[in-house]
Amino acid sequence: MRKSGSFIAPTAGSEITILDRLAANVHNLNDGIAVESNGTARASNNTVTRNGTGFAQFGTAVFRSRGNNSVDGNTTETSGTITTFGPM
Repeated sequence: MRKSGSFIAPTAGSEITILDRLAANVHNLNDGIAVESNGTARASNNTVTRNGTGFAQFGTAVFRSRGNNSVDGNTTETSGTITTFGPM
């Protein structure tokens, strides 16, 4: 289990929501924002840079992005399946 990075939803059923954060998730050895083990992550309006991986999804976890995040300058920008969601 990976547990190093800015924001991680690490266990089954856990959930992390990072909306309108305007945060800079920077300079982590592993992941800027990650989700694993059936967890769920939702991200909006983030700047994620200088990490091993910017956005990371593992296994059966769900990673949803609003599509307005800046993910750039990471060793790997995204890993796994990142799906989008929009306004209603």
